[in-house]
Amino acid sequence: MKDAAWAFTPAEPPPARVAADIRQTNNDAALPGFEAREIATRAAISAEQVAANEHLSEAGKAAEFTRLSLPDLAVLHRHRAALDAAATVVQRDAAALEATVSAPKLSDPELARQLAVAQRFATLSPAERTAWVGEAMNGTSPVKLAALANEDPAITGLAPEQHARLQRILRAVQVDTAAQARLAARAELIAESALAVERTIAAIEDAADQGMLKEKGLTTLRRRDMSDAEKADYIDTHGLAAFKALR
Repeated sequence: MKDAAWAFTPAEPPPARVAADIRQTNNDAALPGFEAREIATRAAISAEQVAANEHLSEAGKAAEFTRLSLPDLAVLHRHRAALDAAATVVQRDAAALEATVSAPKLSDPELARQLAVAQRFATLSPAERTAWVGEAMNGTSPVKLAALANEDPAITGLAPEQHARLQRILRAVQVDTAAQARLAARAELIAESALAVERTIAAIEDAADQGMLKEKGLTTLRRRDMSDAEKADYIDTHGLAAFKALR
């Protein structure tokens, strides 16, 4: 029986902006994506050479391509693990930053003053209340903003929508926007590098000899490759969250 025709499908390149970002090879979040692009180019060249070798069977082509690709595939798997770890750190740092905004620490006297301002607001005329809210929203009175945003609407008499809006304004004032922007930029770069790495791994693995990959521990368990029964067994054993985390 004739071997199934061997074929290699090159990895889809990342968006143009990603290609520009990952030139920052001194950045630990960018370097994996940059190297993935170089490896993808080498894999395509190896595939052309293997496909042109008339002395190899189709299975032999898969084996030879795998032999040529194993060192680079090992590098990509290390990059994948490093990027997963980096993404976890960014998520942790973002949660820590969020916590500092969600729970500002006030002294007892500060809490008392804040409550007093909120209680005073509740006694004002409609026109005065409108003026106070305006001062809180436009930033001219941080004290009024903190009191109206932090205290319960049951005390101030604010409508839920108005209270929610003041809370959003207060959060924008309190958050360390520079740190937030740095984390967001790093998270995006990690995601873009990870995309380049995953696409290159998938392209190589799809054309490789699966037995050789398993021997080297370089296979990827992918949902798309699992039958419905295998998916059900995996969920029963590891849980739905673990299944969703698969590539």
